[in-house]
Amino acid sequence: LTANLPIVQGKFAVRLLASTEHNPGWVYYTGIGKEDVNSADIQLYRAKALWIASDSFSASLMLQHQENDFDGKNWAQAD
Repeated sequence: LTANLPIVQGKFAVRLLASTEHNPGWVYYTGIGKEDVNSADIQLYRAKALWIASDSFSASLMLQHQENDFDGKNWAQAD
C-alpha cells in the first residue's frame, strides 16, 4: 500500500508505504512432528518527504521501520 501526498504543490510532498509479507516456510522436522518451522512474517513501514526549497536546493528525509518474526532457521544441521 502506497500513498503519495502533495502537501504544497511543487514544493513539499510525502510518500507513505506499508507492506506485509508471509513466507510459509519449507523446513519440516519430522522427528518432532513440526512443519514449516522456518516460516516468517515481515512488516515494513516507510515515510519519505521531499522539500524543494529552490531550483538549486532540495532535501529529502526517509524513515523506515521493519519488523521480522522468524519461527526458525533456514537450515538444519546433520547429525
